[in-house]
Amino acid sequence: MLESQIGATAAYSFAHFGIKGTFDDYVWCFQRLAELGFHNFNLEILEEEHVDLFTTDRVLHFRKLGEKFGINLDIFTTYYSENDLTSMSAERRKKGLDKFLFSVKTAKHLGSTIINMASEFPPELVDAYRPEYVHSPAGRFRIPADVSWQSIWETHVATIRACADMAAADGLRFSLEPRANCLVSTTDSFLRLAEHVDRPNFGCSLDILHAHYQREDIPTAIRKLGPQLIDIQVSGADGETMKHLPMAEGSVDYGAMVRALDDIGFTGLVGLEIMVGDIDQAYRDGRLMLEQLCSKASASVKA
Repeated sequence: MLESQIGATAAYSFAHFGIKGTFDDYVWCFQRLAELGFHNFNLEILEEEHVDLFTTDRVLHFRKLGEKFGINLDIFTTYYSENDLTSMSAERRKKGLDKFLFSVKTAKHLGSTIINMASEFPPELVDAYRPEYVHSPAGRFRIPADVSWQSIWETHVATIRACADMAAADGLRFSLEPRANCLVSTTDSFLRLAEHVDRPNFGCSLDILHAHYQREDIPTAIRKLGPQLIDIQVSGADGETMKHLPMAEGSVDYGAMVRALDDIGFTGLVGLEIMVGDIDQAYRDGRLMLEQLCSKASASVKA
């Protein structure tokens, strides 16, 4: 893994401004992330109103900001389409596909090469969501006796396949993030989905927080995914909650993570996703920690 692969996800902006960040707030994020030593920033449509942040003129401005500050915009995330795409309603799924297509076009105009989204659970079957952050995954959910899990799965496969084809039509890769308590919650469930979707541009966005919460062994998860791992999201994680902690907190072995990434020849992006504490300090410290681990792993290989 190289230092140039380290970046920040849109969680950096949410940690500072919540879900109500303005265009000017995002402009500030570019400058501040550059000051903190970052060269990658993943933008995101989190909610419906965020669509207004990505008009043609604003997308062009984001591209120019990236060029000015030396920040790449390789990944674009479409959260706001996820609940519709996993809905039991065919009408809502159609709406979700329309949102996904808009996101693909936006990603293309930004100069991104990857369209990303996270897994969800059908919203009609969720009784309550986790409390840790806005749009946390389900906390309590149910599948009634008259609802077939197989029908849910087959519908989801068809929907994700359609998304992958939309992304491919614009030359983009499509990464899906497994999340606890969602339709795709672990590395193994992602691999099953990927086998059924059967599209070469479809891969995994591994979130260390959710993998650790699901009691996955992180290096093993990385090796299972191999070339299907497109990007990885990193924060401190305690394994008990879904709090995106500073990397110095929690119980993740990042050294083992970096070694596993090197073992599979990982060339994707590693995005810091920290949402509590002193945000700027946590992002700077996290970047430095990853860079030190990269240097240590490189020295070990040379030795």
